[in-house]
Parts: sequence; structure tokens; C-alpha cells
Amino acid sequence: QHKDYYLRVVDKQKDGIVVRGAKYHISCTAAANEAIVLPCRTHGEEDADYAVAFAIPLNAKGITLIASDPEIRGPSTEETIWDFPVASKLGVGDGECMIVFDDVFVPWERVFMCGEWQFSRDIAILFGTFHRLFACCRMVPMMEIMTGLAALMAEYNGLENYSHVRSKLSWLVQVTEAFKVMSLAACMFPEKERDSNLANPNGMYTNISKYMYAENFHQFTKFIQDIAGGIAADPISYRDWMNPEERPYLEKYLDAKAGIPTEDRLRAIRLVADITGGRHDTHQIHAEGSLQAQQMMFFREADWGMYKALAKREAGILGWEEHPTVGSMKNFSDILKEKMPPFDTSYKV
Repeated sequence: QHKDYYLRVVDKQKDGIVVRGAKYHISCTAAANEAIVLPCRTHGEEDADYAVAFAIPLNAKGITLIASDPEIRGPSTEETIWDFPVASKLGVGDGECMIVFDDVFVPWERVFMCGEWQFSRDIAILFGTFHRLFACCRMVPMMEIMTGLAALMAEYNGLENYSHVRSKLSWLVQVTEAFKVMSLAACMFPEKERDSNLANPNGMYTNISKYMYAENFHQFTKFIQDIAGGIAADPISYRDWMNPEERPYLEKYLDAKAGIPTEDRLRAIRLVADITGGRHDTHQIHAEGSLQAQQMMFFREADWGMYKALAKREAGILGWEEHPTVGSMKNFSDILKEKMPPFDTSYKV
């Protein structure tokens, strides 16, 4: 195997460095002027050449962009918005790319790190935390839309009063609201840098929030598809709906419950097909890092000393007193004595 799977420094010159390798899944690259390149994992002394960070124009010599195929080609139209209500908005502009660096020269004034492998872990972790906070920001409205879509399909299909449907809707609301609160907590309880006092997103809450969304996303799509029904697998297209010969049949046989226009139901069904299928199903799981990446951060951020000390305290095992937080905790009986008035010992039965 070659050494270029990760981007690395292949030459150091008087006026700059030369890098080789590739970066993948980089969003909106084709629409950007420059890229800021960072290490994506922890590197050791033996692979210090991979610990590199710099800024580079995307039209620099030696850079090749290989873009992912968009779901929608060309500008959004009335037809594409009907058929692909989500992809028509996102499929054109997102444009993930593989960025290939084929012996690209980077001037020293644009290099932020070169071989300082000791800092690669901190950069990767901090970038991941900020990136997942961004994920929380974009996922909150997505979960609200999906919860609303499930409720809308239940209404349009006349199922909103069935207990098993209400149970699914209740679960969707539960996860959505819990995710919103956890995402907010990631900002409301920041972690401050010791030297600079800069505030960063709370690492534990950010990763829990992102994991909560990704872990439950397929259950979201399952419930929405279940409530929508099999018609979401082969929904009516814009061209069919606009065809004057077909439309009377569609109006007659695909109408919603009384009072709901057939067009509204068909538009909602197209949204189900678009939002719960295609690349979105994979994108929501792996964007901003896989599920395992978040679990690794839970383990790293957890205060295992505190958890163990609490267990020792409850079990009567010595050693809990040494923990700075648990060791200073008062006994419940002592707290009650402080709050309650003294007993009246003069009273006799």
C-alpha cells in the first residue's frame, strides 16, 4: 500500500512545503475559493509528516477536485421542487468533493503546522466538536420537519387517532425535543481554554447530541414511511399530476381524507420519498463523523473518577473521599439537620 491515503508533507523547501495525498467528503468545495487543511486524526512521532495544516487556493497547481454526483442537475424548477422538495434545495449546492493534492506547493506563510504531531490530536478533537455542533444546528430543524411530516401524513391519511400511530408520533416528539435541549446545552455550558479563556462547545453534550440524532435517524424514517404507506415507494410525479388526461384519475383514487386537497397529500408523499431515501439516509449517519467517533468522545470526556467515587460512597468502600467533588459532598442526613429546626425533646408521650 502507498503512503498517500492521508495527506502528508513530501518535501520541505526554503520557501514552502510540498504536499501529496487526498481529502474526501469535503462539502461545497467546488463553490469555495480556498481550503483550510487540517489533520483528521491523532498522529505519532513516527508519522509526523502527516501532521500538517495550511490554507491553499483551490485553483493551485496540482489540485484536482472530483465532485460527487448531485441528485438534481441544473437550476431548481417547479417540476424539481415538486418531485424532490429536499434535493432540489440541497442537491445542487452541497457538492462534496475529493480533493487530490498531487505534489502541491504551499508557501511557509500559509502553513500553520508542519510536523508538530503532538498537537494533531487536539486539532482533530476540536474540529470534530465544532463540526458536530454545526451538525446539531442543521439537524434540529430537520428533526422538526420530519416530526411534522409524520404528523401531517397521519392527518392526511386519516390515521391521527389510532393509538399505534400516536405512539410513533409521541416517540418522534420525545427524541426531537431531547435533541434540541442537548444541542442547546452544548452551547450554554461551554468549555473554556485554560490559557486563552476562549469558549468551545461542550464536548460531551455536543457528541451526545449528534449521536442521538444519527442513532435514531433510521427509526425516524421507518416511522414516517410506515405512517405514509406504500405509496411513498412510487409517488406520483409532477408530470403525471400536470397531465390533464391522468389528473382526474389521480384526484379520484389518491385523494386524502375529507377536506384535504389531493395535491397536498401528494406533495407530502413526495417529501417522504425524498427526505427518507437516497443519499440522505447515509449522509445523516456519517456526516460530521461516524457513530463510533462520537462514542469514542463520550468515553474520553466522561469523568470516570467521579462515577466510581459515587459508587464507592454508596457502597461504603473507602477511597471516595479523595475525589474533589464527591469527597466534599455532605450526607443527606446532615443536610436535613441543617435545614430542619431542632427536635423538641421536652415533649413526652
